[in-house]
Amino acid sequence: MILDVVMYVLFAILAIGALLPSYWTWRMVIYYSRHTRVTPPILDPCPQAAVILCLRGADPSLDACLNGLLNQDYPRYRVEIVVDHREDSAWHKVQEILARGVRSNVEVQVSVLEKHCPTCSLKACAQLQVVERLGDELDVVVLIDADSIPAADWLRALVLPLADPSVGATSGIRWFAPVDCGWGSLIRYVFNAGSYPQMFAFDHAWGGSVAIRADVFRRSSLKSRWCRALCEDSAITGPLRELGLKLVFVPAATNINTESINFQASLRFIQRQLLCVRLDHVDWPVLLAYNLFNATAVVALLAIAAVGIGVERWDWFAVAVGLLVTFSATLHLALMTAEVIIRRNHRLRGLNSPAIVWTFRMIPAFIYTQFVCMKFLWRAHFLKQVAWRGINYAIRGPGDISLEKYEAYQPQPEQAPDHSAV
Repeated sequence: MILDVVMYVLFAILAIGALLPSYWTWRMVIYYSRHTRVTPPILDPCPQAAVILCLRGADPSLDACLNGLLNQDYPRYRVEIVVDHREDSAWHKVQEILARGVRSNVEVQVSVLEKHCPTCSLKACAQLQVVERLGDELDVVVLIDADSIPAADWLRALVLPLADPSVGATSGIRWFAPVDCGWGSLIRYVFNAGSYPQMFAFDHAWGGSVAIRADVFRRSSLKSRWCRALCEDSAITGPLRELGLKLVFVPAATNINTESINFQASLRFIQRQLLCVRLDHVDWPVLLAYNLFNATAVVALLAIAAVGIGVERWDWFAVAVGLLVTFSATLHLALMTAEVIIRRNHRLRGLNSPAIVWTFRMIPAFIYTQFVCMKFLWRAHFLKQVAWRGINYAIRGPGDISLEKYEAYQPQPEQAPDHSAV
């Protein structure tokens, strides 16, 4: 009798650990479903907005990114482009695109990175270079990455929620939709799909599509955090909470990325993403504890199912397997629902969406990604160095990194010409 009570309590605890990802995932899916709509018009006078695009190397999507960025239906806005150096391939590509002409409602400024900050990433350094020069008349600072291809209403959709004074920032998401079935693409897809419900739950913006109230830079520690940050988006949450402001996710600012990636590059991508959270997000201890709890719950349920067979406790076996099946089935159903909702969102904006690719490779990719994430979560605590866009950064701890040696960007040998660098 006592053993049965203990097992019931244990199953209840393991159920929470195993099924919490399903709860967070469905919470985000339902939110996106309810908020997927045509973006309403913005009232004039509209908030003054400046969009910052930092470039190191010419990504294959740069042409499409700038074409979308320069053709926003926002009444008046500025675009600040910071290129690593004048000999960078991105500099020549930007000049070529701008030579085609710019609409009268857009003011474009192109500059080079003037200094290499020793205590933060080159990207954060470039963003700070622009932010430090923005005037007090500016209302909104918007960040975009070169692999983000904005629809015409992208800027309007990001700025509109900031009319609520309790909102300090808004964010879209990057949804990988691989058109191939390579292991690297599938692993990155599974990781990315699984990470966004946690980003949604812990107020983690995506730096490739985020708008920040300009007052946040003036009143919070955001600029000082960026001065010591590897990833600018992971550092946004803390300053927002300092001011009692919230982050709002905007489905209309979602970007579908169809690029492929090889296996080794996908592992580097995952490790760096997790390292960024460890170094710059205020909720890292909670995130780490939750993920370890979830992994422990899944392993424990597998062990109980095996023990149940061995001692012929079929009730233990049934409950453990039932929870594991529920965990897998609810996540898979949520993933498929998200695929439909995100593509519906793109069609509302007149964008073409890739077909949903399904392969039985997804099953081993899901299992392997779970293992890799646990390994890299733990490893993130001990990493002493990370490479990003050809630059090595020394890691000593949160808020304590350093650029080891600056070098002009060179594409990686394994990087295909139609793939962005990771």
